[in-house]
Amino acid sequence: MSKFLKIALLLCSSLSLAQSVSQTEIKINDLITGTLFSTNANYNAVLIVSVGSGPTDRFGNQYGAESNSIKFLAEELAKKGIAVFSYDKRFFVLAKNPNFDEASLNFEDMITDAKAVALHFQQLPQVKKIYLLGHSEGALVMSVTAQDSKLTKLRGYVSLSGPAQAAGVLLVEQIAKQAPFLREDVQKAVDKLNKGETFKLENQMLASIFRESVQPYLISWFKYNPSAEIAKVTAPILIVQGTADLQVPTSDANLLATAAKVDKPVLIEKMNHVLKIVNSQEENVASYNDQTKAISPELITAVFTFCNK
Repeated sequence: MSKFLKIALLLCSSLSLAQSVSQTEIKINDLITGTLFSTNANYNAVLIVSVGSGPTDRFGNQYGAESNSIKFLAEELAKKGIAVFSYDKRFFVLAKNPNFDEASLNFEDMITDAKAVALHFQQLPQVKKIYLLGHSEGALVMSVTAQDSKLTKLRGYVSLSGPAQAAGVLLVEQIAKQAPFLREDVQKAVDKLNKGETFKLENQMLASIFRESVQPYLISWFKYNPSAEIAKVTAPILIVQGTADLQVPTSDANLLATAAKVDKPVLIEKMNHVLKIVNSQEENVASYNDQTKAISPELITAVFTFCNK
Protein backbone atom coordinates (compact mmCIF):
# COMPACT_ATOMS: atom_id res chain seq x y z
CA MET A 1 0.00 0.00 0.00
CA SER A 2 1.41 3.38 -0.97
CA LYS A 3 2.10 6.10 1.54
CA PHE A 4 -0.53 8.37 -0.06
CA LEU A 5 -3.21 5.65 0.02
CA LYS A 6 -2.54 5.05 3.71
CA ILE A 7 -2.94 8.76 4.40
CA ALA A 8 -6.19 8.87 2.40
CA LEU A 9 -7.61 5.91 4.32
CA LEU A 10 -6.66 7.50 7.63
CA LEU A 11 -8.36 10.74 6.63
CA CYS A 12 -11.53 8.90 5.62
CA SER A 13 -11.51 7.02 8.92
CA SER A 14 -11.06 10.24 10.90
CA LEU A 15 -13.93 11.90 9.05
CA SER A 16 -16.17 8.94 9.80
CA LEU A 17 -15.31 8.96 13.50
CA ALA A 18 -15.80 12.71 13.66
CA GLN A 19 -19.26 12.55 12.08
CA SER A 20 -21.05 15.55 13.50
CA VAL A 21 -24.34 15.30 15.32
CA SER A 22 -27.01 17.48 13.80
CA GLN A 23 -29.19 19.51 16.15
CA THR A 24 -32.61 20.28 14.69
CA GLU A 25 -35.05 22.46 16.58
CA ILE A 26 -38.60 21.11 16.47
CA LYS A 27 -41.72 22.89 17.69
CA ILE A 28 -44.39 20.46 18.88
CA ASN A 29 -46.84 23.18 19.93
CA ASP A 30 -46.80 26.67 21.48
CA LEU A 31 -45.53 25.31 24.80
CA ILE A 32 -43.15 22.59 23.63
CA THR A 33 -39.97 23.23 21.67
CA GLY A 34 -36.93 21.01 21.73
CA THR A 35 -33.85 19.77 19.91
CA LEU A 36 -33.53 16.54 17.97
CA PHE A 37 -29.97 15.19 18.12
CA SER A 38 -29.22 12.77 15.28
CA THR A 39 -26.70 11.77 12.62
CA ASN A 40 -29.25 10.43 10.18
CA ALA A 41 -32.43 12.12 8.95
CA ASN A 42 -34.11 8.72 8.54
CA TYR A 43 -33.89 7.83 12.21
CA ASN A 44 -35.33 4.48 13.19
CA ALA A 45 -35.54 4.94 16.97
CA VAL A 46 -36.09 8.09 19.02
CA LEU A 47 -35.35 8.45 22.72
CA ILE A 48 -37.51 11.20 24.23
CA VAL A 49 -36.14 12.88 27.36
CA SER A 50 -38.07 14.55 30.17
CA VAL A 51 -35.81 16.64 32.41
CA GLY A 52 -35.76 17.19 36.18
CA SER A 53 -37.52 19.54 38.57
CA GLY A 54 -37.75 23.31 38.36
CA PRO A 55 -37.54 25.55 35.27
CA THR A 56 -35.16 23.24 33.41
CA ASP A 57 -34.26 23.58 29.73
CA ARG A 58 -33.74 20.87 27.12
CA PHE A 59 -30.03 20.55 27.99
CA GLY A 60 -30.73 19.83 31.67
CA ASN A 61 -29.81 23.35 32.78
CA GLN A 62 -31.46 25.94 34.99
CA TYR A 63 -30.29 29.15 36.62
CA GLY A 64 -27.41 28.39 38.99
CA ALA A 65 -27.05 24.78 37.82
CA GLU A 66 -25.81 24.55 34.26
CA SER A 67 -24.16 21.17 33.77
CA ASN A 68 -25.24 20.36 30.18
CA SER A 69 -25.89 16.82 31.43
CA ILE A 70 -28.78 16.06 29.07
CA LYS A 71 -26.99 17.70 26.14
CA PHE A 72 -24.01 15.39 26.65
CA LEU A 73 -26.33 12.38 26.94
CA ALA A 74 -28.13 13.27 23.71
CA GLU A 75 -24.95 13.94 21.75
CA GLU A 76 -23.22 10.72 22.77
CA LEU A 77 -26.26 8.54 22.04
CA ALA A 78 -26.79 10.27 18.68
CA LYS A 79 -23.19 9.44 17.73
CA LYS A 80 -24.09 5.79 18.32
CA GLY A 81 -27.14 5.97 16.05
CA ILE A 82 -29.95 6.68 18.51
CA ALA A 83 -31.78 9.93 17.81
CA VAL A 84 -32.63 11.86 20.97
CA PHE A 85 -35.26 14.57 21.42
CA SER A 86 -35.13 16.69 24.55
CA TYR A 87 -37.44 19.62 25.14
CA ASP A 88 -37.72 22.63 27.42
CA LYS A 89 -40.04 22.13 30.37
CA ARG A 90 -43.30 24.06 30.30
CA PHE A 91 -42.17 25.81 33.50
CA PHE A 92 -39.01 27.02 31.72
CA VAL A 93 -41.04 28.42 28.83
CA LEU A 94 -43.76 30.08 30.90
CA ALA A 95 -41.31 31.59 33.39
CA LYS A 96 -40.00 33.88 30.64
CA ASN A 97 -43.37 35.66 30.52
CA PRO A 98 -43.46 38.58 33.02
CA ASN A 99 -47.20 37.94 33.51
CA PHE A 100 -46.70 34.27 34.31
CA ASP A 101 -48.85 33.02 37.19
CA GLU A 102 -46.92 30.27 38.97
CA ALA A 103 -50.11 29.14 40.72
CA SER A 104 -51.44 27.91 37.38
CA LEU A 105 -48.80 25.15 37.17
CA ASN A 106 -49.91 21.54 37.52
CA PHE A 107 -47.85 18.34 37.53
CA GLU A 108 -50.26 16.69 35.10
CA ASP A 109 -49.27 19.36 32.55
CA MET A 110 -45.82 17.75 32.37
CA ILE A 111 -47.43 14.41 31.57
CA THR A 112 -49.64 16.03 28.93
CA ASP A 113 -46.55 17.55 27.30
CA ALA A 114 -44.61 14.26 27.33
CA LYS A 115 -47.52 12.45 25.67
CA ALA A 116 -47.79 15.18 23.02
CA VAL A 117 -44.10 14.78 22.16
CA ALA A 118 -44.30 10.98 22.02
CA LEU A 119 -47.40 11.05 19.81
CA HIS A 120 -45.73 13.56 17.48
CA PHE A 121 -42.81 11.23 16.80
CA GLN A 122 -45.02 8.15 16.68
CA GLN A 123 -46.93 9.49 13.68
CA LEU A 124 -43.71 9.96 11.66
CA PRO A 125 -43.32 6.99 9.26
CA GLN A 126 -39.50 6.92 9.57
CA VAL A 127 -39.75 6.38 13.34
CA LYS A 128 -40.17 2.67 14.09
CA LYS A 129 -39.41 2.66 17.81
CA ILE A 130 -39.89 5.12 20.67
CA TYR A 131 -38.14 5.03 24.04
CA LEU A 132 -38.91 7.29 26.98
CA LEU A 133 -36.27 8.47 29.43
CA GLY A 134 -36.97 10.57 32.49
CA HIS A 135 -34.33 12.16 34.69
CA SER A 136 -35.08 12.95 38.35
CA GLU A 137 -38.64 14.37 38.50
CA GLY A 138 -38.87 13.55 34.80
CA ALA A 139 -38.59 9.84 35.65
CA LEU A 140 -42.03 9.99 37.26
CA VAL A 141 -43.41 12.00 34.33
CA MET A 142 -42.23 9.36 31.88
CA SER A 143 -43.38 6.37 33.95
CA VAL A 144 -46.94 7.74 33.86
CA THR A 145 -46.58 8.60 30.15
CA ALA A 146 -45.37 5.08 29.38
CA GLN A 147 -48.70 3.70 30.58
CA ASP A 148 -50.59 5.33 27.68
CA SER A 149 -52.03 2.63 25.41
CA LYS A 150 -51.89 5.04 22.44
CA LEU A 151 -48.10 4.75 22.35
CA THR A 152 -48.02 1.69 20.10
CA LYS A 153 -44.40 2.27 19.06
CA LEU A 154 -43.13 2.41 22.64
CA ARG A 155 -40.35 -0.13 23.15
CA GLY A 156 -38.90 0.83 26.51
CA TYR A 157 -38.71 3.23 29.46
CA VAL A 158 -35.59 4.43 31.28
CA SER A 159 -35.68 5.75 34.85
CA LEU A 160 -32.55 7.83 35.40
CA SER A 161 -31.85 9.07 38.94
CA GLY A 162 -35.55 8.69 39.67
CA PRO A 163 -36.93 8.76 43.24
CA ALA A 164 -38.96 5.77 44.44
CA GLN A 165 -40.96 7.61 47.09
CA ALA A 166 -43.60 10.31 46.80
CA ALA A 167 -42.01 13.75 46.48
CA GLY A 168 -43.32 14.92 49.85
CA VAL A 169 -41.69 12.01 51.67
CA LEU A 170 -38.40 12.58 49.85
CA LEU A 171 -38.51 16.29 50.59
CA VAL A 172 -38.85 15.72 54.33
CA GLU A 173 -35.92 13.27 54.28
CA GLN A 174 -33.66 15.60 52.29
CA ILE A 175 -34.30 18.65 54.45
CA ALA A 176 -33.99 16.64 57.66
CA LYS A 177 -30.46 15.69 56.62
CA GLN A 178 -29.42 19.21 55.62
CA ALA A 179 -31.30 21.23 58.28
CA PRO A 180 -32.74 19.02 61.05
CA PHE A 181 -34.22 22.03 62.85
CA LEU A 182 -36.62 22.54 59.91
CA ARG A 183 -37.95 18.99 59.85
CA GLU A 184 -41.07 19.63 61.93
CA ASP A 185 -42.17 22.62 59.86
CA VAL A 186 -41.52 20.74 56.62
CA GLN A 187 -43.50 17.72 57.81
CA LYS A 188 -46.46 19.93 58.75
CA ALA A 189 -46.39 21.60 55.34
CA VAL A 190 -46.22 18.26 53.50
CA ASP A 191 -49.07 16.84 55.59
CA LYS A 192 -51.33 19.76 54.64
CA LEU A 193 -50.45 19.49 50.95
CA ASN A 194 -51.04 15.74 51.00
CA LYS A 195 -54.58 16.53 52.15
CA GLY A 196 -55.00 18.88 49.20
CA GLU A 197 -54.92 21.98 51.43
CA THR A 198 -53.01 25.19 50.75
CA PHE A 199 -51.80 27.27 53.70
CA LYS A 200 -50.22 30.56 54.72
CA LEU A 201 -46.49 30.02 55.08
CA GLU A 202 -45.18 31.23 58.42
CA ASN A 203 -41.56 30.11 58.23
CA GLN A 204 -40.01 32.21 55.45
CA MET A 205 -36.89 30.04 55.49
CA LEU A 206 -39.03 27.58 53.52
CA ALA A 207 -40.33 30.12 51.02
CA SER A 208 -38.26 28.73 48.15
CA ILE A 209 -40.04 25.38 48.53
CA PHE A 210 -43.50 26.10 49.97
CA ARG A 211 -44.34 29.62 48.78
CA GLU A 212 -48.08 29.92 48.34
CA SER A 213 -47.93 30.31 44.56
CA VAL A 214 -46.27 26.90 44.13
CA GLN A 215 -48.47 24.98 46.57
CA PRO A 216 -51.09 23.94 43.93
CA TYR A 217 -48.31 22.36 41.89
CA LEU A 218 -46.95 20.53 44.93
CA ILE A 219 -50.42 19.15 45.72
CA SER A 220 -50.72 17.73 42.19
CA TRP A 221 -47.19 16.28 42.37
CA PHE A 222 -47.20 14.82 45.88
CA LYS A 223 -50.14 12.51 45.16
CA TYR A 224 -48.04 10.37 42.80
CA ASN A 225 -46.01 7.46 44.19
CA PRO A 226 -43.18 6.61 41.74
CA SER A 227 -42.98 2.98 42.88
CA ALA A 228 -46.71 2.49 42.28
CA GLU A 229 -46.53 4.15 38.87
CA ILE A 230 -43.52 2.20 37.59
CA ALA A 231 -45.30 -1.02 38.57
CA LYS A 232 -47.97 -0.17 35.97
CA VAL A 233 -45.51 0.13 33.08
CA THR A 234 -45.68 -2.91 30.77
CA ALA A 235 -42.85 -1.91 28.41
CA PRO A 236 -39.28 -3.06 29.14
CA ILE A 237 -37.67 -0.98 31.90
CA LEU A 238 -34.11 0.16 32.62
CA ILE A 239 -33.34 1.73 36.01
CA VAL A 240 -30.04 3.63 36.35
CA GLN A 241 -28.70 5.32 39.46
CA GLY A 242 -25.37 6.82 40.50
CA THR A 243 -23.77 5.98 43.84
CA ALA A 244 -22.63 9.60 44.37
CA ASP A 245 -26.10 11.10 43.91
CA LEU A 246 -26.71 13.76 46.57
CA GLN A 247 -30.46 13.88 45.92
CA VAL A 248 -31.58 10.31 45.30
CA PRO A 249 -29.99 7.35 47.16
CA THR A 250 -29.27 4.00 45.54
CA SER A 251 -31.86 2.44 47.85
CA ASP A 252 -34.51 4.20 45.73
CA ALA A 253 -33.24 2.45 42.60
CA ASN A 254 -33.58 -0.88 44.39
CA LEU A 255 -37.13 -0.02 45.48
CA LEU A 256 -38.06 0.90 41.92
CA ALA A 257 -36.54 -2.33 40.60
CA THR A 258 -38.59 -4.35 43.08
CA ALA A 259 -41.79 -2.53 42.16
CA ALA A 260 -41.12 -2.91 38.44
CA LYS A 261 -40.04 -6.56 38.79
CA VAL A 262 -36.69 -5.72 37.21
CA ASP A 263 -33.85 -8.07 38.16
CA LYS A 264 -31.63 -5.26 39.38
CA PRO A 265 -30.91 -1.60 38.66
CA VAL A 266 -27.73 -0.41 36.98
CA LEU A 267 -25.72 1.29 39.74
CA ILE A 268 -22.88 3.42 38.40
CA GLU A 269 -20.01 4.00 40.80
CA LYS A 270 -19.23 7.65 41.55
CA MET A 271 -21.92 9.02 39.19
CA ASN A 272 -23.81 11.93 40.71
CA HIS A 273 -27.26 13.45 40.09
CA VAL A 274 -26.09 15.41 37.04
CA LEU A 275 -24.66 12.18 35.60
CA LYS A 276 -20.98 13.00 36.07
CA ILE A 277 -18.24 10.95 37.72
CA VAL A 278 -16.94 12.67 40.85
CA ASN A 279 -14.35 11.75 43.46
CA SER A 280 -15.15 14.13 46.30
CA GLN A 281 -17.97 16.13 47.85
CA GLU A 282 -16.40 19.34 46.57
CA GLU A 283 -16.19 18.00 43.00
CA ASN A 284 -19.74 16.72 43.27
CA VAL A 285 -21.15 20.15 44.11
CA ALA A 286 -18.97 21.95 41.56
CA SER A 287 -20.09 19.65 38.74
CA TYR A 288 -23.66 21.02 38.95
CA ASN A 289 -22.39 24.18 37.29
CA ASP A 290 -19.70 22.73 35.02
CA GLN A 291 -20.70 22.77 31.35
CA THR A 292 -17.50 21.10 30.15
CA LYS A 293 -17.19 18.00 32.34
CA ALA A 294 -18.45 14.95 30.41
CA ILE A 295 -21.02 12.53 31.78
CA SER A 296 -20.46 8.88 32.70
CA PRO A 297 -19.45 6.67 29.73
CA GLU A 298 -21.01 3.71 31.56
CA LEU A 299 -24.36 5.50 31.48
CA ILE A 300 -24.12 5.95 27.71
CA THR A 301 -23.33 2.26 27.29
CA ALA A 302 -26.20 1.16 29.52
CA VAL A 303 -28.83 3.24 27.69
CA PHE A 304 -27.45 2.36 24.24
CA THR A 305 -27.46 -1.36 25.04
CA PHE A 306 -31.02 -1.18 26.39
CA CYS A 307 -32.30 0.58 23.28
CA ASN A 308 -30.68 -1.99 21.00
CA LYS A 309 -31.99 -5.15 22.65
